[in-house]
Amino acid sequence: MRDKYGADKRSWLVNLYNHRDHWAPVYLKDTFTAGMTSTQRSEGINAFFDHFVNSNTELHDFVKQYDNAVRARRAAELEQDFKSTNTIPTLIIDHPIEKQARENYTKNMFTIFQKELKDSYSMLHERLSKDGASVTYAVWNIDREAGSKKVEKHHVVFDASKEKRIKCSCARFEMEGVDATRH
Repeated sequence: MRDKYGADKRSWLVNLYNHRDHWAPVYLKDTFTAGMTSTQRSEGINAFFDHFVNSNTELHDFVKQYDNAVRARRAAELEQDFKSTNTIPTLIIDHPIEKQARENYTKNMFTIFQKELKDSYSMLHERLSKDGASVTYAVWNIDREAGSKKVEKHHVVFDASKEKRIKCSCARFEMEGVDATRH
């Protein structure tokens, strides 16, 4: 593109390309993003403040409303903490890994884990290689296999050594914060 359209070395397009490791998702697989893009973060903040301020809010009212917004957010977080601490989530498949996750994750994180665990029952796998304690598998969704000409397969490496790590090529768990190595 640079050659075709004659962009010089100082152009914003060349600069953007040179810094692609800061914005292109393929380079950010090991970066925690909570599963959100930068536009989603700003949209979330805008939606949050929409209940408290608008374009006609004067500066002195903005400060008061900002304090109200922060108080409301803290109250909501306290309520979620209380629910997470004082309720026990229901198991859907009564599997030992589900029980362990229920003990280690917050209620919200456990709900995400449960969905992933349930979805894993519609996955197929094929062992690709073994190197010492590490085994590499190809993993794909059964539903996509039936309805698509091109099946997206991810490579999953299971390290059975002392640390027992699992790493998938999609890096979704690392990017969204569901990282089993922290527990």
